[in-house]
Amino acid sequence: MDAQPNKSTVQLKNRLLFEGYFGFEVNLSLQNNSFSSTIQGGRWFLPSAKAYLKLGNDIFNYSSFLNSISISGGISKDVVDFPLYYDNLSHNSLQLTIDESLGYTTNNDLFISSNLDFEEVTQFDVETKIALFNNRVNLAASYYNSRHKNSIFPVFENTSWQLQNIAEVKNRGLEATFHFYLNPYYDSEYKLDTKFIFSLNWPVVDKIYDNSHYRIP
Repeated sequence: MDAQPNKSTVQLKNRLLFEGYFGFEVNLSLQNNSFSSTIQGGRWFLPSAKAYLKLGNDIFNYSSFLNSISISGGISKDVVDFPLYYDNLSHNSLQLTIDESLGYTTNNDLFISSNLDFEEVTQFDVETKIALFNNRVNLAASYYNSRHKNSIFPVFENTSWQLQNIAEVKNRGLEATFHFYLNPYYDSEYKLDTKFIFSLNWPVVDKIYDNSHYRIP
């Protein structure tokens, strides 16, 4: 009887955090992640840095109009903990003829293997928030930009599907939020709030490593 596939992972996270108040709030965070997998090996240096600044009542003299402004941002590097079994069935007929697809309606053999490198993610994000009218109106806007290297996708080769590190994928996006609180105070018996969220997203396959492939699933 064949041995059942299995995977074990270990993660270690170390963080240095500074929190200060100088008439305004300041938070700084430095972190390193370490990740090890029994299948894909280990990555020991995955750093990230975050910063947060908030200007509040001490700056705006307890104004009933402008209550606070905050800005935060960060940059990080990490790896994707790819699942043992690739369970996305959407690729099964993307690059096959109808006759070919009849024999490949399942993907029971698409398990992660030691031949695959880690999918690495580098991300930058920044966000600003504004509280108005005694915190009854909150406005927020954020931007993020990420790049996935060694992205793993199923590729049809030699009459079968295989998982490969096949591409680099970039993803950029914007998000804006309007949040209205009818009564924001904790001692209120009734509360009502409304949130409106608008977002834009631009994912792009920036590079395909194997020139024999012109697309990925």
